[in-house]
Amino acid sequence: MRPVTGYAAHGPGQGLRPIEFTRRDLRADDVAVRVTHVGVCHSDLHAVEGMTAGAPPLVPGHEFTGEVTAVGTEVTRFRAGDAVAVGNIVDSCGRCDKLPRSPSALLPRVPGHHLRRARPARR
Repeated sequence: MRPVTGYAAHGPGQGLRPIEFTRRDLRADDVAVRVTHVGVCHSDLHAVEGMTAGAPPLVPGHEFTGEVTAVGTEVTRFRAGDAVAVGNIVDSCGRCDKLPRSPSALLPRVPGHHLRRARPARR
């Protein structure tokens, strides 16, 4: 397990507070990213505002940029130090009979994160 820090909502109308939690160890095809910037959209806001009493803390934001800190043994396209942008739930398995009629978020098998190498900022 790997210790990480995030900023979590603990209930509707409350500000985000730092929270420490653990992530599983990297698998062979995983990429670990130190998040530097995160986008918070309406789905994140709705999730926070819909929290009920006793709900676990919620770290909002599912699209982010950052720096690769480690890669699994089978990863070949990225290495530690690479700048990346990550959009979550933006892909599909490509084999489902619902494709392409359904938005990817509604498909039964969504592989998860979609990782791209970030372009350097223009100056």
